Amino acid sequence: MITLIQIFRARIKLFWLVFFLSIIVAIAYALLARHLYTAQAVVLTQSVSSSTSSISSSVMDQLSSLGLSGGTAPLEVILYPNVLESDTAALYVYEKLALSHYELFKGETTEDRIKALRDRVRIHADSYNRRVIIEATTPDPQLSADIVNAFVEALEKLVAQVQASPARRKLAYLEDKLVKVKQELDDAQRKLKEFQETYLLWDVEEQASKLIEEVTELSVEKERLLLSLNTEQKLLGGSGPGDSIQRSRIAAYDDAIKRYQEELKRIAGLSGVLADLMREVEVKEAVYTFLITQYEQAKLEEMNEVYVVPVLEYARVPEKRSWPTRKLIAGIGLVAGILGGLFLVFFLEFWNRFREKLREAERESL
Repeated sequence: MITLIQIFRARIKLFWLVFFLSIIVAIAYALLARHLYTAQAVVLTQSVSSSTSSISSSVMDQLSSLGLSGGTAPLEVILYPNVLESDTAALYVYEKLALSHYELFKGETTEDRIKALRDRVRIHADSYNRRVIIEATTPDPQLSADIVNAFVEALEKLVAQVQASPARRKLAYLEDKLVKVKQELDDAQRKLKEFQETYLLWDVEEQASKLIEEVTELSVEKERLLLSLNTEQKLLGGSGPGDSIQRSRIAAYDDAIKRYQEELKRIAGLSGVLADLMREVEVKEAVYTFLITQYEQAKLEEMNEVYVVPVLEYARVPEKRSWPTRKLIAGIGLVAGILGGLFLVFFLEFWNRFREKLREAERESL
């Protein structure tokens, strides 16, 4: 022990030199190294409950379409990390934030760009505390927070995509059906309008009623003129001076009555076609109204069934850098200085003694 202390004292200056050089190198590194900032978000995982709307039982069969895998653990514990680590989520974040403009994330191929993004992101699944931690580390604190929150958004969207809720399927069916029925309704209304404009037929009952009134009035007026003409002829015992005028008026009434009767026959013949067209429009309108009601109801059901990813904490813009940390760098510099100084002191003493023994061995051999 005394010998070691004496050796250390003999080379104390060397020790201090190495010690202070290590401290200076550590400080220089801490000042010159690129500062990195880590943002973090926490997503809770929970068991699927039959009393609440959550991910359907067919989700695991759909994970393969996203390049995901399943297991025997609770569904969210398996799903969330797989979704976050999928290429689909990485590409969503890459395109949403336009990361191609950042030198950190450039690459020749899509795989290279995804790898560059994943190197900056850490996904940690804590099954014991039932949560998933998402972290991103970049030189820009705002970018780190944006990347983490974009991954949370990607998680929400992709989880919604793999859901197979009955309300969602019903809504998709009704959307397609509404488009078809609306087209059929427009076609039926167009045909009815073209028919009415072509034949000038709008309301059969009203138009027929007016024609019948006109025919009745004309018939009564015709009979009045006939009665007047016959009475005048009996009184005069022959034709009077006004007979020709009255006969002309009677003939005009006959022509008008014939025209109205022909119009009534035409209306009677077209009324069946008009009734069919109007009935088709009414049926299409009733079906369309029913589907609209069902569509609104399905939207409400979907809102009740939407699975909300329980985000405990969204990422905030970090104010302190995560690397380099002054305490860690100072500790490393201190330990490196002490160990390096001691090693160099005793190594030089060992080397000197080794060389002296070699010289003594050479002298003895001579």
